Amino acid sequence: MAVSPDLSPRTRATHLTRLGAERFDLLVVGGGISGAGIAAEAASRGLSVALVDRADFASGTSSKSSKLLHGGLRYLEQFHVHLVREALRERNSLLREAPHVASELPFLYAVESGRGFRLLEVQVGLSLYDALSLLGGGQRRWWHRRLDPAAAGREVPTLEGADLEGALLYVDGLTDDARLVADVVKTAVRSGAVVANYCAVQGFVKDARGRAVAAVALDTLAGRTVQIHATRIVNAAGPWVDAVNLLDDPGCSRRLLPTKGVHVIVPAFTRGKALVLKSLPHADGRRRWLFVIPWGERAVIGTTDTAYSGKDRDDRYLDEETEVTPAEVDYLLGSVNATCPGSELRPADVISAFGGYRPLLAPAGKAFESDISREHEIFETPSGVLCVAGGKLTTYRAMARHAVDRAVRLLRQDGIRRPARASRAPVPLGGSEGGMSLASFTTGQIQNLTEPDAGWTRRLIATYGTAYADVRRLAADREDLAREIAGLSPEVARTRAEVVFAVRHEMAMSVADVMARRTRLQLLDTHLGLDAVEEVADLVSREMASALEWDEERRKRWADAELEAYQAQVDRMMAFRSAQSPARPS
Repeated sequence: MAVSPDLSPRTRATHLTRLGAERFDLLVVGGGISGAGIAAEAASRGLSVALVDRADFASGTSSKSSKLLHGGLRYLEQFHVHLVREALRERNSLLREAPHVASELPFLYAVESGRGFRLLEVQVGLSLYDALSLLGGGQRRWWHRRLDPAAAGREVPTLEGADLEGALLYVDGLTDDARLVADVVKTAVRSGAVVANYCAVQGFVKDARGRAVAAVALDTLAGRTVQIHATRIVNAAGPWVDAVNLLDDPGCSRRLLPTKGVHVIVPAFTRGKALVLKSLPHADGRRRWLFVIPWGERAVIGTTDTAYSGKDRDDRYLDEETEVTPAEVDYLLGSVNATCPGSELRPADVISAFGGYRPLLAPAGKAFESDISREHEIFETPSGVLCVAGGKLTTYRAMARHAVDRAVRLLRQDGIRRPARASRAPVPLGGSEGGMSLASFTTGQIQNLTEPDAGWTRRLIATYGTAYADVRRLAADREDLAREIAGLSPEVARTRAEVVFAVRHEMAMSVADVMARRTRLQLLDTHLGLDAVEEVADLVSREMASALEWDEERRKRWADAELEAYQAQVDRMMAFRSAQSPARPS
């Protein structure tokens, strides 16, 4: 079984040295799903690749999605059939080939009486959706079923008493977006990519022809500057694509209109099924699509979709913690309560909330935010930087193939004679062993285990795939790492070995990296991980000290600073609570 790559703090330091010493075919700027996917695709095709991100991998939009792998049923309303077909093909591929980060999820579309689409119209749309899925390698058993209101209430009891015309039950996909990015980054590294998080591009070096031939980047953890030389630079910075282009050309035109999406997380209440609902009406009478997504013992409700309303357009708002307002929380909860009379959700039920910005292409004219296209665009700047703008999580591999195909053509024009292999579509994802059956793999691994060891192993496999064995080895080597982290909600238990794994094998460089993205405890734990964070900080700091040869005094200072930073991050994330009106009495 494959061993996870070494992506420790020491390895990161080595990678930074290599970034400054080597010349690469491609430098990819942006370590979200788009940049990570491009790096993995390019490295798998034999190109020398560097990947950097200004913060942590997936710390922007790619950890703040609705956690869906889907074709986008609502895009059929806008006649974006090509986008839906491509997304369904990619969804189906991930469900087959990476079952530890991509799983089937039943969806129940509740159709209200006399409001929005009538039941027959929705069924026609779903028939087209399912047909496109079959053409893209989907399974016939995913074909939707029509339910009457009583049957819908039996499937999801909180719908009982709702004024429904009926409902439709169909299948889409679920992922853990941040863990997906982590696996894609590791896949890129296995293929030879050199990667570093907390490496912020601050400018470009150009040759006599005006071609961008290097990026000047700052290691924000050590305060050192490195110049990264590459034949071609790819800007895949998500919502920051315009900001990166402005570093290259302060007079360039903008391509994006980022829209804000807010989600809240509450205790699960839908019996493992996702709900598709229509929101409460906006001022103009329009209603947006909303989802209730089961995520373990939790449910993710979202999303809002609002364009940035500030007057300045210098992108500073993207760098700030995305504010979740009391009005946005009330809107999401109120919309669910309006369709699900049995839910009775209140602000006090909100465990956590998060917001981010979608990197959407600016429309030609005025458009309702939810109608803005999720298509992607690939273009070249006058200095030769290749930019990837727009797109969606589900289609990241298709975007990567398109971008690398374009980059290969440009490299050949530049005289790079090293042949790049044809696309291995799709690139096998780390932890998946090329499309294993998760159920049969799990059965084989636990057949001789007794509880609670079997239960722990099931959870590890569901999270890490075949890489679960590396976590188990850590626990076997050190008895203290087999213990569960104290202070967590029982339903989100994690072991100390998982913290160490994140630091040694997933380039987690801060407590927030571990809590927010590698383990998701910041979102899923009842107390946002605050009762467990001291233990996590101690573990992370000891790993950092060992790798970077810190003395005890420096280790303690680092841990104390990280604890303070984590508390501040949680306070900002949950600031809506202090401004929220009191919950209504029971």
